[in-house]
Amino acid sequence: MVDAAAPPATATDPANQALLDAISAKARLVVTVTGHYEQRTLNAGDTQPEVRLGRFAIQAPDHYNLIETRTDEPDWKKRQCSDGHTQREIEQVFPDVAPVVTTHHDGAADGDLRRVMACVRGDLSGLAGDFAITASNSATASASGGLASDGYRLVLVPRSPEIARDVSRVVILLDQDSHVRSLTLEQPSGTRITLTITDAVYNQPVPDQDFRYTGP
Repeated sequence: MVDAAAPPATATDPANQALLDAISAKARLVVTVTGHYEQRTLNAGDTQPEVRLGRFAIQAPDHYNLIETRTDEPDWKKRQCSDGHTQREIEQVFPDVAPVVTTHHDGAADGDLRRVMACVRGDLSGLAGDFAITASNSATASASGGLASDGYRLVLVPRSPEIARDVSRVVILLDQDSHVRSLTLEQPSGTRITLTITDAVYNQPVPDQDFRYTGP
């Protein structure tokens, strides 16, 4: 994939804002998303990434349910969920040991995760306060040898020093319907985290209990 030939935009360009508005208009149609993803984390100096596989359910504006496993530790599992008021993290390290459950309320400790969820939903309005966002059309080589537009590429740069301590930039690739295909988070430490959506279903009902934790 390459960017379609065009001068690079800046976050304040009218053309950039027009493209962001068009993307946002499509993204606002998304109320729920469920699916699966693969996450690869490559730390600076490492040659092989840590690979996690997950399934997720997201409901605008603040409900989520993530369940992750690791390919290198088959007994490990982590779930993170929120009903918009209570956030829980449940980590299972060994199958014969009780999981460790951490509870927070009213967004007290999940700001970073909520930003990721906003990225997955394509919620640019929810991200614009924290990031300067530039957008471009993306394209792939066509059978005729030319370029065919296949979606959009967003680059997010932190506005505040607080966020910049953890995030250098985020690159999001979307399809033509403004559905997220992948996002890559680059950290000042050199760590690079790439999350690829392997399948997703949009705007189907999600049971309320999926966003709550009621015990093992």
